[in-house]
Amino acid sequence: MGGGDKFPQDVLSCYIDELDFTNPSIEFLDALKILLNGFRIPGEGQQIDRIMEKFGEKLSRDRPEDFGNAEGVYLLAYATLMLQTSLHNPQAQKLKMKLADFKKITQGVKLSDTKDIDFDKFREDLFSRVEREPFTLEEDEDARLKLESGQNTNKKLLFDKEREGILRRGATMLKQTERNNKFVLIKDISTIRPLFENTWSANLAVFSVVLDETEDQNIADLCLQGFIHAIRISGHYEIHEVRNAFVSSLSKFTQVSASREIKQKNINCIRELLNLAIHDGECLRDSWYYVLDCLSKID
Repeated sequence: MGGGDKFPQDVLSCYIDELDFTNPSIEFLDALKILLNGFRIPGEGQQIDRIMEKFGEKLSRDRPEDFGNAEGVYLLAYATLMLQTSLHNPQAQKLKMKLADFKKITQGVKLSDTKDIDFDKFREDLFSRVEREPFTLEEDEDARLKLESGQNTNKKLLFDKEREGILRRGATMLKQTERNNKFVLIKDISTIRPLFENTWSANLAVFSVVLDETEDQNIADLCLQGFIHAIRISGHYEIHEVRNAFVSSLSKFTQVSASREIKQKNINCIRELLNLAIHDGECLRDSWYYVLDCLSKID
């Protein structure tokens, strides 16, 4: 995309025309990340130049008051990509750009012909955000997190990174979507299944990490409630693999087969597992194995 021939340039034009930056809550860096989230940045300078030029034209059309100067947007976008490379590319660590360098290469850039802003502060905030939040494709970030988790990296650190990524993606999606304050009441419980199928893995990760590391009994109880609700939902909709994942994970938190001291939260896990067996046994199916295995190990 963005190559010298007519077809890749047409593809670039069509792609950028489909983007919508009209929402005033979308900041400059948000718009740039939305643009770059759909493809991998090419290595050729001329391709990047064409992409940034088209981006400047599109942003100036969608937000003429804030970013009416297309050339200024193009120059700042290109400089921001250079900043991203210098700060986060391991091969460019010797040429790491400082704030003063970034200000120097963006000196004289004007984003709007009608609106005055404190451009010094604007660049300082932009520099800080790029330093904190490098541009990555979602699939690259997911692959990196999976690799780190397989290498026994600190679980809390991985959890924090995943949480920050979810928050960033959620904020970007909210800015892209027009706000609708209309409340829609849905009484058809069949809508629960697709929602649950799309969120269960993230919920399991959250409940497991927090329950494992927290010493706050109230937080531990909330995690336990999450486990129980997830087991009931997956049992009701007969999503057997998911139900087994939650029941087996909950059974491990009983610590009945571990040599470590059992804490109050572990006792509560045993209690909830027993309550499941008594009151929701019909939804356990082959997950009974984990319940019975846990009971057999209680002294």
